[in-house]
Amino acid sequence: MYEYPYLDVESDLLENEIWKALPDYVGYYEVSNQGRVRSMDRIIPHPRLKEQFVKGKILKQKVNINFNTVNKEKMVDLQVALSKEGRTSFRNVRRLVYLTFIDSSLNYSQDKKIIINKDCDGFNNRIDNIKAVNLSMKSIRALERNRVPKSHLSTADRSS
Repeated sequence: MYEYPYLDVESDLLENEIWKALPDYVGYYEVSNQGRVRSMDRIIPHPRLKEQFVKGKILKQKVNINFNTVNKEKMVDLQVALSKEGRTSFRNVRRLVYLTFIDSSLNYSQDKKIIINKDCDGFNNRIDNIKAVNLSMKSIRALERNRVPKSHLSTADRSS
């Protein structure tokens, strides 16, 4: 048994796991409420054979670790590589879970929403541990966690 579901790439179905088609990748990928991503069985073009059957599988997730410059705390993001029609893109897993299970219409550039882990654990992308916040809410959270210098507040309440 793994501490985090994303580490289990062998089990087809975990307890209480629900899979849904990933918007924009229907027929290619599915995302689970436990934060796992899998490719679907499909036929792809092949230069010699014309077509080739590819068996679906649970995708391994890439761990991106950065460190906060103020408190040196580790910041974790999990990513997967998704391919469709010869194009590969790397996607943040918590965003994929959010788009698939909570709000598929969310447009990050227009809505200015950021998807965060409620428990601040970037390895835990279960559906009950993610939520969308605006930049102001994220800034408040960063301040509460001592992740931004206090000097950033020195000019916040000054009148012009």
